Amino acid sequence: MRNPFHIFAIRKDERWFALASTCILMMLNALLIYNHSPKFLQANWGKIGGWSLFNDRLHLSGYDPYAYMTLTKYNVYYNLDRHPLLTALLYPFSVLNHWIMETWNVNAAMFIMAFFVIIAALYAAIFLYRTLHELMGLKKSDSIWLTALLFSFASIMTTAMSPDHFVFSFSLLVFTLYVFGRCIRQGKPIAWYKAGLLYFFTTGITLTNGVKTLLGVLFVDKLKAFSWKNILLGFLLPTAILTGAYFAQDRILVAQRDRNTAEMLKKKAALNPEKAQ
Repeated sequence: MRNPFHIFAIRKDERWFALASTCILMMLNALLIYNHSPKFLQANWGKIGGWSLFNDRLHLSGYDPYAYMTLTKYNVYYNLDRHPLLTALLYPFSVLNHWIMETWNVNAAMFIMAFFVIIAALYAAIFLYRTLHELMGLKKSDSIWLTALLFSFASIMTTAMSPDHFVFSFSLLVFTLYVFGRCIRQGKPIAWYKAGLLYFFTTGITLTNGVKTLLGVLFVDKLKAFSWKNILLGFLLPTAILTGAYFAQDRILVAQRDRNTAEMLKKKAALNPEKAQ
């Protein structure tokens, strides 16, 4: 049986391109980390709030530091209606960062996010290159230059260094485009479990991405997209899991956060009743 992760292996002819891309992405993320050090490295031995440390202090217009907040003080900062899976995916790395803060008194949120942002942006570049070269038949040099052109646009360049959800959506959508493109080129339908996984993760990161994935399935499978396997296992099952993840986080994390906020406001009102009125 072929390794299902073989698609993520960097091929021999892609190594120099991948190395150059990694170096550029590392420099971009290093600039962001340098600009926000040492204030974003505060840890107070793990007893520090994410909101008080990061809110309105990220100097990158149009992007939010919610991932930093989640890694520092685990809670729901992203809008669950739009990003039902993102907070849950960050949980193990929040535990890791909390251990680092308690052990070395350093907040590693910037470094953890930089690592994942670089990986996501790198694979976005690789799969875009493959789409251009392998699927569209462009020359290798043309594919590299067109990929570089896309990443030279300010909106993409800042996405590739921002600690936000955009780079993960971008990477997953480019990967989805490549997978669907291979199926179209080979003239075969996409397996229901592949479509289901792509729909699950693209929708979980940002809800509107799911519509693009479903449209892609329609382009690949045409009328076969409405088979019972695709509808039941490729659409309804992932949707049910995402809905369950949404309500679980809403009932546990959001409800607790709202109770904590109400208690905090009540204490403030008790200390200063005149201001509360």
